[in-house]
Amino acid sequence: MIERYDFVIIGNSAAGLQALRTLRKHDRESSVAILDREDRPAYSRVLTPYYVGGHIPRERLDIVEHSFYEELGVVTLFGQAVVEFDPERHLVMLADGRTLGFGKLLLAIGAEARTLTLRTPRACVLRHMEDAERLIELYRGAKTITAIGAGLVSLPLLSHAPAGAEKH
Repeated sequence: MIERYDFVIIGNSAAGLQALRTLRKHDRESSVAILDREDRPAYSRVLTPYYVGGHIPRERLDIVEHSFYEELGVVTLFGQAVVEFDPERHLVMLADGRTLGFGKLLLAIGAEARTLTLRTPRACVLRHMEDAERLIELYRGAKTITAIGAGLVSLPLLSHAPAGAEKH
Protein backbone atom coordinates (compact mmCIF):
# COMPACT_ATOMS: atom_id res chain seq x y z
CA MET A 1 0.00 0.00 0.00
CA ILE A 2 1.29 3.45 -0.91
CA GLU A 3 1.09 6.27 1.63
CA ARG A 4 0.27 9.47 -0.28
CA TYR A 5 1.18 13.04 0.64
CA ASP A 6 0.80 16.34 -1.15
CA PHE A 7 4.38 17.20 -0.16
CA VAL A 8 7.30 14.99 0.83
CA ILE A 9 10.43 16.64 2.21
CA ILE A 10 13.55 14.49 2.32
CA GLY A 11 15.95 16.04 4.80
CA ASN A 12 15.38 17.40 8.26
CA SER A 13 18.07 20.00 8.72
CA ALA A 14 18.19 23.73 7.95
CA ALA A 15 16.84 23.60 4.38
CA GLY A 16 14.13 21.05 5.17
CA LEU A 17 12.96 22.93 8.25
CA GLN A 18 12.86 26.27 6.43
CA ALA A 19 10.92 24.72 3.57
CA LEU A 20 8.47 23.24 6.06
CA ARG A 21 8.00 26.57 7.86
CA THR A 22 7.50 28.42 4.58
CA LEU A 23 5.07 25.82 3.27
CA ARG A 24 2.96 25.95 6.43
CA LYS A 25 2.99 29.75 6.43
CA HIS A 26 1.16 29.67 3.09
CA ASP A 27 -0.62 26.31 3.22
CA ARG A 28 -1.97 24.72 6.41
CA GLU A 29 -4.15 22.13 4.66
CA SER A 30 -1.90 20.03 2.43
CA SER A 31 -0.63 16.71 3.72
CA VAL A 32 3.10 16.82 4.42
CA ALA A 33 5.64 14.17 5.39
CA ILE A 34 9.22 14.93 6.33
CA LEU A 35 11.73 12.12 6.48
CA ASP A 36 15.35 11.71 7.38
CA ARG A 37 17.81 8.91 8.03
CA GLU A 38 18.45 10.38 11.49
CA ASP A 39 16.05 9.00 14.09
CA ARG A 40 15.30 12.28 15.84
CA PRO A 41 14.00 15.82 15.32
CA ALA A 42 16.35 18.36 13.78
CA TYR A 43 19.50 19.23 15.68
CA SER A 44 22.45 21.57 15.18
CA ARG A 45 25.29 19.80 13.45
CA VAL A 46 27.51 22.81 14.12
CA LEU A 47 27.20 22.16 17.87
CA THR A 48 28.13 18.47 17.66
CA PRO A 49 31.84 19.12 18.42
CA TYR A 50 30.78 20.68 21.73
CA TYR A 51 28.71 17.58 22.49
CA VAL A 52 31.55 15.24 21.47
CA GLY A 53 33.95 17.20 23.69
CA GLY A 54 31.58 16.90 26.67
CA HIS A 55 30.83 20.63 26.91
CA ILE A 56 27.08 20.43 26.29
CA PRO A 57 24.52 17.66 26.79
CA ARG A 58 22.93 15.99 23.77
CA GLU A 59 19.60 17.77 24.39
CA ARG A 60 21.24 21.16 23.77
CA LEU A 61 21.77 20.15 20.14
CA ASP A 62 18.03 20.12 19.44
CA ILE A 63 16.68 22.84 17.15
CA VAL A 64 13.05 21.72 17.47
CA GLU A 65 11.10 19.12 19.43
CA HIS A 66 8.58 16.54 18.22
CA SER A 67 5.80 18.98 19.15
CA PHE A 68 7.01 21.36 16.42
CA TYR A 69 6.03 18.86 13.73
CA GLU A 70 2.79 17.91 15.49
CA GLU A 71 1.69 21.54 15.74
CA LEU A 72 2.26 21.91 11.99
CA GLY A 73 0.31 18.72 11.24
CA VAL A 74 3.31 17.06 9.64
CA VAL A 75 3.96 13.31 9.50
CA THR A 76 7.51 12.55 10.63
CA LEU A 77 9.34 9.54 9.28
CA PHE A 78 12.62 9.69 11.16
CA GLY A 79 15.16 6.91 10.98
CA GLN A 80 14.09 6.18 7.41
CA ALA A 81 16.56 5.90 4.57
CA VAL A 82 15.44 6.57 1.01
CA VAL A 83 16.69 3.85 -1.31
CA GLU A 84 15.12 5.11 -4.52
CA PHE A 85 12.75 7.68 -5.90
CA ASP A 86 10.87 7.80 -9.15
CA PRO A 87 10.03 11.39 -10.12
CA GLU A 88 7.94 10.34 -13.12
CA ARG A 89 5.67 8.11 -11.03
CA HIS A 90 5.89 10.44 -7.99
CA LEU A 91 7.13 7.69 -5.68
CA VAL A 92 9.75 7.44 -2.91
CA MET A 93 10.88 3.99 -1.76
CA LEU A 94 12.17 3.55 1.79
CA ALA A 95 14.64 1.02 3.16
CA ASP A 96 11.92 -0.54 5.32
CA GLY A 97 9.95 -1.46 2.19
CA ARG A 98 7.33 1.28 2.35
CA THR A 99 6.50 3.42 -0.65
CA LEU A 100 5.39 7.03 -0.42
CA GLY A 101 3.48 8.82 -3.14
CA PHE A 102 3.92 12.56 -3.48
CA GLY A 103 2.47 15.53 -5.33
CA LYS A 104 5.68 17.50 -4.87
CA LEU A 105 9.06 16.35 -3.60
CA LEU A 106 11.81 18.46 -2.05
CA LEU A 107 15.30 17.04 -1.69
CA ALA A 108 16.80 19.00 1.20
CA ILE A 109 19.53 16.51 2.03
CA GLY A 110 22.52 18.81 2.41
CA ALA A 111 26.04 17.65 1.73
CA GLU A 112 28.06 14.69 2.83
CA ALA A 113 31.69 15.05 3.76
CA ARG A 114 34.15 13.72 1.25
CA THR A 115 35.58 10.61 2.80
CA LEU A 116 39.24 9.83 2.57
CA THR A 117 40.64 6.37 2.09
CA LEU A 118 42.37 5.91 5.41
CA ARG A 119 43.36 2.44 6.48
CA THR A 120 42.49 2.78 10.14
CA PRO A 121 39.32 1.96 12.05
CA ARG A 122 39.88 5.10 14.10
CA ALA A 123 39.12 7.51 11.25
CA CYS A 124 35.62 8.88 10.78
CA VAL A 125 33.63 11.88 9.61
CA LEU A 126 31.34 13.98 11.80
CA ARG A 127 28.08 14.49 9.95
CA HIS A 128 25.40 12.47 11.74
CA MET A 129 24.61 11.72 15.37
CA GLU A 130 25.96 8.18 15.01
CA ASP A 131 29.29 9.75 13.96
CA ALA A 132 29.25 11.92 17.10
CA GLU A 133 28.61 8.90 19.30
CA ARG A 134 31.49 7.05 17.64
CA LEU A 135 33.81 10.03 18.12
CA ILE A 136 32.98 10.16 21.82
CA GLU A 137 34.22 6.59 22.06
CA LEU A 138 37.33 7.38 20.02
CA TYR A 139 38.11 10.45 22.17
CA ARG A 140 38.42 8.29 25.27
CA GLY A 141 42.11 7.73 25.81
CA ALA A 142 43.12 9.40 22.53
CA LYS A 143 46.70 10.60 22.55
CA THR A 144 46.60 12.27 19.11
CA ILE A 145 43.67 13.82 17.27
CA THR A 146 43.78 15.01 13.67
CA ALA A 147 40.97 16.92 11.99
CA ILE A 148 40.85 17.38 8.24
CA GLY A 149 38.93 20.44 7.16
CA ALA A 150 38.66 24.04 8.28
CA GLY A 151 34.95 24.45 8.76
CA LEU A 152 32.45 25.08 11.52
CA VAL A 153 32.70 21.47 12.69
CA SER A 154 36.33 20.40 12.33
CA LEU A 155 37.97 23.40 14.03
CA PRO A 156 35.81 23.31 17.19
CA LEU A 157 36.28 19.55 17.24
CA LEU A 158 39.99 20.10 17.83
CA SER A 159 39.49 22.87 20.36
CA HIS A 160 37.21 20.62 22.42
CA ALA A 161 39.41 17.55 22.21
CA PRO A 162 40.43 15.91 25.48
CA ALA A 163 43.05 17.71 27.54
CA GLY A 164 46.52 16.38 26.91
CA ALA A 165 45.76 15.04 23.44
CA GLU A 166 48.10 16.19 20.70
CA LYS A 167 46.06 18.08 18.09
CA HIS A 168 46.70 18.34 14.36
